Amino acid sequence: MKLTMTTLRATTAMLLAARTFHRTNAFVVRNKVAATSLTQTFREIHHAGMETTSHEGNVEENELIKTYNKQVTNELTASQLYLSASLWCRRQDLVGMAAYMREESDEERGHALELIDFANQRNFHLQLQPLDAPPHEWKNVLELWESLLQAELDNTQALNHLADLADNAHDHALSALLDPFHMEQVESEDALRTMVAKIADEGKTPGLLRQLDSELAPETRPKVEK
Repeated sequence: MKLTMTTLRATTAMLLAARTFHRTNAFVVRNKVAATSLTQTFREIHHAGMETTSHEGNVEENELIKTYNKQVTNELTASQLYLSASLWCRRQDLVGMAAYMREESDEERGHALELIDFANQRNFHLQLQPLDAPPHEWKNVLELWESLLQAELDNTQALNHLADLADNAHDHALSALLDPFHMEQVESEDALRTMVAKIADEGKTPGLLRQLDSELAPETRPKVEK
């Protein structure tokens, strides 16, 4: 069959149009695939970011709960230490010091219970940890009071660490709970430093130790208004 020039031109135009359509369609398809792939990539990045944020939040929360749990253990350990010191003082006939330390033991246990009550209100999952046996012998009264001071200093550092974690987590309720604990630590450290300084002078002033012991007896201590 012979093709006229008009027919040939028409056929060529159709072929060119078909090729253009094919290229255009292929471009659209490629771009759709690329767009789909890019969208999927964005979704994966967003999902990974969400998982990272969630993971970091969980790690931060877990560290806070772990440290909080450790502070409960610290308070119970301090209670045991003061109780052991009270027993030692009683054996030395230091009745006033024994009574004072017995009260301090009760106070430290009260701190632990306060932390536990707060944890229950906040649905913190706590686990009581085993307590190491406290020291039960000291060379002398000065060594005893120095060990108590060091224990309070260590407890202050632990409370500060817990407070830092609470601040980082923006846990305002926990921060408020810890504020009175910090002030009590300031008072305890001051009282213990004063007692250590006084006892250190005992060799220069005969009878000073018994005088200090008498001052710590409940019946001779000034009453504190509550």
